[in-house]
Amino acid sequence: MLEWDRRTLLAGAGAAALVPAMAQAKGRLHRIFTGSYSWGPNEPKSGNFGPPDMVSEGIYSFPFDSRSGRAGPVELAAHTPNPANLILHPNRRILYAGSSRLPIEQGQHRLTAFAIEQGRLIEINHLPSGGGIPTQGAVSRSGRFMVTTNFDSDNIVSFSLRPDGGLQSLVSVIGKPIGAIPAKDSPPTAPGAIAGGARQTGATDRLRPHMALLSPDERFAIATQMSTDSCVILRFDAQTGTLIPHGEAHDRHGSGPRHIAFAPDGRFLYSANEEGSTITAWRWDARAGALEAMQQLPTLPAGTNGANKPAHVAIHPSGRFAYVNNRGHGSIAIYGIDQTDGRLAPQGWTMLRSPVSWHFLIDPSGGWLIVANQSDSSTQIFAIDPRSGALSDSGQLLATPCPTCLTLV
Repeated sequence: MLEWDRRTLLAGAGAAALVPAMAQAKGRLHRIFTGSYSWGPNEPKSGNFGPPDMVSEGIYSFPFDSRSGRAGPVELAAHTPNPANLILHPNRRILYAGSSRLPIEQGQHRLTAFAIEQGRLIEINHLPSGGGIPTQGAVSRSGRFMVTTNFDSDNIVSFSLRPDGGLQSLVSVIGKPIGAIPAKDSPPTAPGAIAGGARQTGATDRLRPHMALLSPDERFAIATQMSTDSCVILRFDAQTGTLIPHGEAHDRHGSGPRHIAFAPDGRFLYSANEEGSTITAWRWDARAGALEAMQQLPTLPAGTNGANKPAHVAIHPSGRFAYVNNRGHGSIAIYGIDQTDGRLAPQGWTMLRSPVSWHFLIDPSGGWLIVANQSDSSTQIFAIDPRSGALSDSGQLLATPCPTCLTLV
């Protein structure tokens, strides 16, 4: 078990003063799970994968009370290799982890299904992912199928799921066919660089899909493709889990959409664009299954210099605010959302205690934003002002080994 650091312990008495009205009204005790890259005690790290002496063994978890904003302590939930990306089953009792780096089975990385049991994870089974570096995805409301993307092998896949939540079989592969991936034992980043990047020297045929979502009515799946500056739209058969190509919506050249999120009413979609350091507002036509890019704004303050790669986007449960994290600049960009036309208006930036954050989430009450600070191995908690969407640091900074993805149950 990891101990809270000094700032976390000192935050207790003052945290109550930060509780927004929404958190007081809807708060409850949750558990947050964090994915990570696995690193041994003397294993050299590259890029921004945590401090030199950091050790990570798998998926970690900690309790979180959304009434008070109190969190911790952090515990190891499952000893498993490189569970970099997490997907939650709609019954909230099953968690899936997509691996990166190692192990490689049948020339592919793997997906692993876990049963959630009081903060611990019990492995159900695992299967090859259909490619390399399975990333973000979704499980259908029926609990019968999962869609996700393989970033390193350029395909979008669907899996059937067993009644117990275990992985059953690969159903569809869209994009490049299943093929062996190189047995890379470390992320391809230089010290001080930011992991990621859609366009690589000499690679002209990459797709680089990084996230798949189901539309609110589950008639379609939508997946980002960073290298083509587009969102691919696929018909989703809810009876068989089959994916069928339907359309593609393009953003400006050089945008590189990485993660996407629907507004609560399902009329608009928002993308965090890694390559362009921008956020795009898209109009979603649910009947036709079509996206239209209608606005793009920078995620950085004017005049900002230096390498930066936005990673994740999340929409406040009220539908009034959008948030994007800037890897490099070390900030969260905040936007107001017009409730009539879905357009964005910049509301400012909140600095993080780490230059590189891969992921964050907003708790269901809308009172708190929790950030995975990958480069300094910590989780940081902010209170959200329900009127303005502004963020206030709660003072809690939990020691969390190389956090790359967060999910809340």
